[in-house]
Amino acid sequence: MGRDAPGRMLWTGRDCDETTSWMREKTKVIESTQGLGNDLAGVTALQRKLSGVERDLEAIQGKVRDLRAEAEKLAAEHPEQAPAIRARLSAIEAVWAELGQSLRRREESLGEASKLQGFLRDLAGFQAWLSRAQTAVASEDVPATLAEAERLLSQHESIRKEIAHYGDDYRSTRAVGREVTRGQTDAQHLFLQQRLEALDTGWEELGRMWENRHHLLSQAYAFQLFLRDSKQVEGVLSTQEYALSHTEMPGTLPGAEASIKKHEDFMATMDAGGERVQGLVAAGRKLNATVAEWKDGLNEAWADLLELIDTRSQMLAASYELHRFYHDARETLTQVQHKQKQLPDEVGRDLNTAEAMQRMHTAYEHDIQALSAQVGATARRGGTAARGPWHGKGGLRRGEGTAAW
Repeated sequence: MGRDAPGRMLWTGRDCDETTSWMREKTKVIESTQGLGNDLAGVTALQRKLSGVERDLEAIQGKVRDLRAEAEKLAAEHPEQAPAIRARLSAIEAVWAELGQSLRRREESLGEASKLQGFLRDLAGFQAWLSRAQTAVASEDVPATLAEAERLLSQHESIRKEIAHYGDDYRSTRAVGREVTRGQTDAQHLFLQQRLEALDTGWEELGRMWENRHHLLSQAYAFQLFLRDSKQVEGVLSTQEYALSHTEMPGTLPGAEASIKKHEDFMATMDAGGERVQGLVAAGRKLNATVAEWKDGLNEAWADLLELIDTRSQMLAASYELHRFYHDARETLTQVQHKQKQLPDEVGRDLNTAEAMQRMHTAYEHDIQALSAQVGATARRGGTAARGPWHGKGGLRRGEGTAAW
């Protein structure tokens, strides 16, 4: 249901207020970046904030455009209120212009750092595209028809052209990145270097993913083409077989001559049909070989996965034993050191104190015997842990406990 004129004006007015508040909020965000430095850390923080503002600017620009169209329409429908409507629109466009100027002034104030800011913006944009491209190439759609196979191959070829188009952007971004990070060892530059290394890995992975997907789609297309041609040939053979099996024998000499001529013409068409059948048989053999290759590859991948799971299980078990040993060794070492402190240095001065010291010493011996078993068990676990993947760490703790004992 459409809005009446007062309702439209009220709605547009609220929209104007919301859009104006939105723009002023973004202007404050831009102005808040003045305190950021022009080094890599400051420019990185600036780029993070400005990238969000730039995304919002596109939405705000569309909103201002819609409000402008609605205001012109309302002004035409209500001439008596046109001045007020246009004044409101002018106010919005002034705030919009102020937002744009604030962004430009901030970018101009960067000076030499603007190159770094531009590089970070280009890097973020390229990484976003790379992620989208990998997602597109990683599609697991398998064509069920020839038309689908053709469509998916065409889409995949479009992605190849897009990758080629972005090749210059990748090389340019990588070259600037090497220049920016050369000789730098602070945390921000090291983090940037990691981003660039991830960019290299992602770019190479995208190429491999595209080739693998292209191989799969090409084989799927060949299979669908084989199915189509096989059905066509089967139909032709079925028709020819039916025609031959239902041919009546001629009853006259002219009829016999005509039948022979017709059969000779039929035999002539068989040569072309035979070539097509042999071609399909060869294609079928090739597809069988491909299916066998896929099967072997799948078996190998499954075996690799099982091996990886087994290796991971062993590593996790070894890690558990190692950390359990660390925990027990710390507790045992603490108890041994505590018992060392409890060992009395003096003997009894009289009968009562001597008896008390004897009782204390007997209890101490019991505790030491129990602790001896604990030290032995911990040492044995340390020996097991020392044979694990992190053997260099277990021996030290075991040595500490044994030395303290």
